[in-house]
Amino acid sequence: MEELMSEKLLIGRLMPDEIDDECAESIRDIWLRAGNLIGEGQTNPDLTRAVCDINSPDNLRREVRRRDSGIYVVKRLGSGALLAAARVTIKRGRVAPQYGDNQAGRPMYMEIFGASDDAEKAWPDYLQSMVDQARKDFGQSMRSRVTKLCAYASTDADERFADAVRRVNPRTYEKHGGEVGSFGVVGRLAGLYFRHDVEFDVPQTARVLAGLGGAALSLLGNLRGPLGNPVPVRMGSIEEELPNAA
Repeated sequence: MEELMSEKLLIGRLMPDEIDDECAESIRDIWLRAGNLIGEGQTNPDLTRAVCDINSPDNLRREVRRRDSGIYVVKRLGSGALLAAARVTIKRGRVAPQYGDNQAGRPMYMEIFGASDDAEKAWPDYLQSMVDQARKDFGQSMRSRVTKLCAYASTDADERFADAVRRVNPRTYEKHGGEVGSFGVVGRLAGLYFRHDVEFDVPQTARVLAGLGGAALSLLGNLRGPLGNPVPVRMGSIEEELPNAA
């Protein structure tokens, strides 16, 4: 786990040996108030039963052993008290709502996110840090850059959750699900869901190279010979490709 020195917090992905009965209970308590599932200060008996049934210590340990999924937490340095927890995966559920996912690059999906009462004001920052860490971890395990975050939220979700996701990259934020949401199963919980998507910024060097490549192809594609005929674009040096003027 990485340490956030300014706040004396640890953030990272839980390991199987860290999940005992007490840890599992803390995760369940946090997810009973999941900001992406219920509104601020609300309770939901159906959600309570489902979260408790699904997230036993054994099930949580199985979850964190998966290479394509993880439970990310923010906890206090020293006491180990959990302040926030999220389930993040690079494998979209088979019956989860999808929106052009085949063209989504390499996304990761946030299925559930919650924070403790002690994190009332700071949890949007915690969400950002957890996303950053998950993106780094999955990028290393896949040996490929994660390009997008897709965060599910029920129609009853805390409005601040969408705002927190948007903050990851306001320029690329998109909301899917129309006015009433789309039915699906997310993290074994069935219901109507919206999805809040943000694309991660491409490093500046890659953007410049991509831009130059596009400009170069555009210019080469418009080359014409002395008689006005198009000059085909081929690999090679400029000297090899440009026709000599008559």
